[in-house]
Amino acid sequence: MGAATAITIGAGGSPPVLNELVIASVGVLSPPAGLVVTPPTSTNSWNLISTVSPSANYTQYIFWHAISAAETVGPPAFTFSFTVTAIPTAVKATGVAILYINTCTQTTSPSACFSNAGSPIKGLPGTGTAVASNSVTESAGINIQANGIGLCDFGTSNTSDGIGPVSGGTIVPSGLSFNNGNAGENAGLIIYDEFGLVAGLQGPWTGTLPGVLTADNAAQCLSIIPIGF
Repeated sequence: MGAATAITIGAGGSPPVLNELVIASVGVLSPPAGLVVTPPTSTNSWNLISTVSPSANYTQYIFWHAISAAETVGPPAFTFSFTVTAIPTAVKATGVAILYINTCTQTTSPSACFSNAGSPIKGLPGTGTAVASNSVTESAGINIQANGIGLCDFGTSNTSDGIGPVSGGTIVPSGLSFNNGNAGENAGLIIYDEFGLVAGLQGPWTGTLPGVLTADNAAQCLSIIPIGF
């Protein structure tokens, strides 16, 4: 779609379960100065993990959230709004959301994600930016916990294709698989993930656009803690 003051992101057709983990990413083309991206209202908070901006042409945000009781009654859909100085502002944005079951947000004893101060994201995210480039590389890898999940969202100001093999590009080292994404009139934004990684430092990953396409690109990679911790 074109510019709008909000974007609603679906994450599958089945109702989620209580405290299931949501990862949502939003990419904005040419965001105005002072743009604020506001997640949906929920009894369980939405948490901004990181924001990366390779240039004035593109900014990418990634959030985590644990499903609340009210959100278990129907298919998951999350509306993010855009404002500048509290005034609704139309921007061109792309959003992608995914759900993960059996992460530490569902740990019940002694509390959710007790090993990491309540957060399912282990350590700092691995981020990277590139301007007028065919690729983007994380500046550093991520520290995976045994039985955890490695996730990378790759975004681009290119409006015809996304980054990685699902669009005809590449990701190295190999192993990350397509989970969800889109590309078109607005920015290209694709999430890849990998299960069963060996514990320890993984990455850094490099994603490319197909062929010789170039754009302003961003990468955000996360280590997600499994249930029980």
